[in-house]
Amino acid sequence: MDPPSIPLEITEQIIDVLASENHQGSAIKACATVSRDLLAICRKHLFSIIHIQRDIHSVGPNSSLSPPHTIARNARFVKLITATPAIADYVRTLDYAISRQDRNDAALVKTLEKLTRLQCLKLRLLTSINGIDWGDPRMEGLRSVFFHLTSLPTFTDLSLDGPFYSFPFSLFASSPNLKSLSVSELHISDSDPLDEFKMRSNIRPALLQEFHQGLHADEATEKLLRCPFLDFTNLTKVSLTLEEETEEYLKSFVQRLQYLTLVHMDVSCMVLTLVDLAKITASSRRSLKVLSLEILCPFGDEDPLLGLCPELEKMADENVLESILIDATVSGPDGCRTEEEWGRLSEVLMKEQWSCLRQVTLSIAIAGGRNPELEAKLDKLPFMQLAELRSTERFKFEYNCRVVED
Repeated sequence: MDPPSIPLEITEQIIDVLASENHQGSAIKACATVSRDLLAICRKHLFSIIHIQRDIHSVGPNSSLSPPHTIARNARFVKLITATPAIADYVRTLDYAISRQDRNDAALVKTLEKLTRLQCLKLRLLTSINGIDWGDPRMEGLRSVFFHLTSLPTFTDLSLDGPFYSFPFSLFASSPNLKSLSVSELHISDSDPLDEFKMRSNIRPALLQEFHQGLHADEATEKLLRCPFLDFTNLTKVSLTLEEETEEYLKSFVQRLQYLTLVHMDVSCMVLTLVDLAKITASSRRSLKVLSLEILCPFGDEDPLLGLCPELEKMADENVLESILIDATVSGPDGCRTEEEWGRLSEVLMKEQWSCLRQVTLSIAIAGGRNPELEAKLDKLPFMQLAELRSTERFKFEYNCRVVED
C-alpha cells in the first residue's frame, strides 16, 4: 500500500512553521532538495531577504546577516537572478552595502530592476569606505534603479545608513506607500529639483507610521519634516538621537504627535538632559505604551538619570505605559551618585498611577575604565535602593550592570 500523501497546502504550512523556528535555515534547505514542488515553496523563505555587497569578507563574525538569509557578492547575485529570473519575485527585503565600484556596474543595475515585489530596502556602506556622493554623475544608474524600487506598490520600508552625501530629496516623491523610514548619517541635496514634483497634483504624501533618526542625521531630519511627500502626522513609533543643534526642533516635533505608542530617545550628547520629557510626550499620553531611553552621564557628580525622575512623576497621571526601558552609561573613573536618584526612581515607579506597567528594565554600563568601588555599589542597587522594584509583583523588573572595556 502506498503511504498516504500530504496535501500540498498542509506541506506549505509545515514549511512556514519550520522557517519561523529554524533560524539557521538548515531545515528549509533540506526540504528544498526533496522535490521541485518543495523547492518552489522553500524559495519564498530562502530568498525573501537578500544581502548583497561587493566583498562578503567584510561581514564580521558578529554580523546580524545570518542564515537562512542569502549573503552574496554582487556578481553572484547577478548570476543567480539571470539564471533563475523567478527568484526575483521572492525577494522582499534587500540589504545592500554600496561601494564606489558599484557606480559603473551596469549588470547589477539591470538585475536590481528585475525585483518587482520588494517591500524593504536597506542601503548602507561597506566598512572600508567613507561615504557616497549621490550627486556624482556616475551614480545615475543606481539613482534610477532606486527610484524604480521605491515606487513599487509593495514598497513600504526604507533604511538609509550612510554617510550619504547629496542624497536626492525627490526620491521620496516616488514612495507613496512608504510606512517606515530610518536615516543615519544622511545629508540631503540642496539642489534637488523639488519644484517640478510640487507642481504635480497627483502626488500624494506617504503616511509614515515609523520614523528612526540615528547619528548625524539631525539636519536631514529637519528637511524631511518639511518634505511635501512625507506625512509624519500619524506616526505611532519614533526613535530620535538628540544632538545639541537641533534638540529643540526635534522635541517640538515629537510634542505635536498624538498617536505615538513607542518613543525611543538617545540622549548621549554630553550637554543634553531629559528635562521636558513629560511635556514633549503629553500629546500621546493616552496612547504611549513603550518608553525607551539611552542616557549618558559623563560626570560623577551629576544625576545619572539626567532629570528623568521628576519627568516620570509628571507623566504618572493618566498614563498607559506598559514598558519603560532605561539604558544608562556612567563614567567609570569619575564614578556617579548611587543613592539619591536611583532610590527616587524606585519611589516614583512604585506609585499606584502606573496601573498599566508590565515591565521596567534598567541597564547600566560603566565606561571609561574599571572602577571596583563603583562596580560594587551598582551591583548592590537591586538589593538596596532598588529593592522595592526588585521584589514587586505588579510588574517585571530586570536589572543588569556591565563594564564596557576601552
